[in-house]
Order: sequence, then C-alpha cells, then structure tokens
Amino acid sequence: MDFKTKLIAYCSLPVLIILIATVQLYNTETSKLSRWKGGGFGMYTTINDIFHVIVVNDEVLSNVDDSKAKWKFIYNPNTKNAKDFRKHLNETMEVEKLQIFKPIFNTETNQLFYKVRYEKDFE
Repeated sequence: MDFKTKLIAYCSLPVLIILIATVQLYNTETSKLSRWKGGGFGMYTTINDIFHVIVVNDEVLSNVDDSKAKWKFIYNPNTKNAKDFRKHLNETMEVEKLQIFKPIFNTETNQLFYKVRYEKDFE
C-alpha cells in the first residue's frame, strides 16, 4: 500500500464522524429539533428534556399523568402543543399561563438553576 491509500484509510472515518457531528449540531441550532430528539452528538452537551419543569399559573405542576400531550409539549414546545396540553389540563384546572423551565448546570460554581425555555399566556 502506498502512502496515499494509507492516509485515506486512516483519515476517512474520523473525518466522516466530524462531518456528521457538525451537520447534526447545525440542524439542532437552525431547526426545531432538540439536541436529544434528532441532535445526535449534541445530546451529550445538554440535560435531557425530561428534567424540564412545567409551571402552570405560576405554580409548579407536579401531579400530571404521563399523557402524550405533556411529552409533546416538553419535547417540542410550540403553540399547537401548548394548546393541546392546555386542553388536557382544562379537565382539572383553568389554565391561564404555561411555562417550561430548563435546567442549566454551571460547571464553574457547581450550581443548578432554571431558565425559561417557553412561555405562553392564554387570555
């Protein structure tokens, strides 16, 4: 084997992995895909969406069953999913405001805090 063939054989896999990771990270930043849902390598850079906190009418929602509407709203918070989730919640309470807070871990201070990811007022 000559040098050119060896170089292609040894470098093709790392270049391919870097190319795929770059495309997937670009897709998570420019589309509605989360880093966990369709983001590929990006899932190692954030906390999973399942740890997001849902706040309804300025109170933390803790007693929601595992409905499909809840998980759609957490993983893809948009107006349609917020309305579906609100309709599901309206069976037990009147919903005026929905918020999702995502956990963020500060590695320098070793502190966990929450930042608003989505907010919708129904008035």
